[in-house]
Amino acid sequence: MQDKKTKKDQPVRKRVVDKETIALASQIVKKEKTKFTDKQKKILKEEWSDLRKLEVKFWKDVTKIEKQIQKKTKIKDTEFFWVNGDCLGIGNVSKTMELVASYELEKKGEK
Repeated sequence: MQDKKTKKDQPVRKRVVDKETIALASQIVKKEKTKFTDKQKKILKEEWSDLRKLEVKFWKDVTKIEKQIQKKTKIKDTEFFWVNGDCLGIGNVSKTMELVASYELEKKGEK
């Protein structure tokens, strides 16, 4: 890259691309995809199945905890609030309570 000065004497980067760089980039793009053997496919399927079983158990446990919260607090349809796979707090479906954010629930030294 070559530096070029602007009117305000600030350096501006100018890209210099040669044929060799373009050739290397095209080789990277054309990289062959992995072709799985039958044995590898079997392993992947087994591990995928294990993951799905864990997910089912996880969501059953989450539901159990939500029901415990409902029973103990006597707040109807209480649930964990999820966004993009992260639990951000606790609220309820009917929106009769404010969302309690995770950072409030994780504060140290408070009840």
